[in-house]
Amino acid sequence: MNTHSDQLDKIALRQLTWKPGVVRNLAIEIVEKVLVAPYRIWPDDIRLDKVNVTDRNIIGIAWRMLAKADVIKQTSQYRKSTAANRNAGTVFEYTLKSRARAETFLKRNSRTVQPPDQPELFVPAYRFN
Repeated sequence: MNTHSDQLDKIALRQLTWKPGVVRNLAIEIVEKVLVAPYRIWPDDIRLDKVNVTDRNIIGIAWRMLAKADVIKQTSQYRKSTAANRNAGTVFEYTLKSRARAETFLKRNSRTVQPPDQPELFVPAYRFN
């Protein structure tokens, strides 16, 4: 039976599960690609076949964190996505903002191997009816 409380439990579990390795691995791939001439990248140029379907909601976090760190910046160029899973949604082009920051990011971060799914430790103490 799929009740509202079951749905809320699933939402709580997703919010309690942080995926720093996934975000870091994506950010490394983005930086490696933007460091190659012409120093521009479209979000759908990144291959997502290694990203678990349940982790796809955090892809934008890697882009935003790199932009906030002034490694990349969004340009005013946009187009319809060519990625099959994006349903022709709009994507913006990004460009390298700081080569020094990008190289420092790569020196200080390495890819992490993702552990297999772990059993959930969170069990709700009670349920609302």
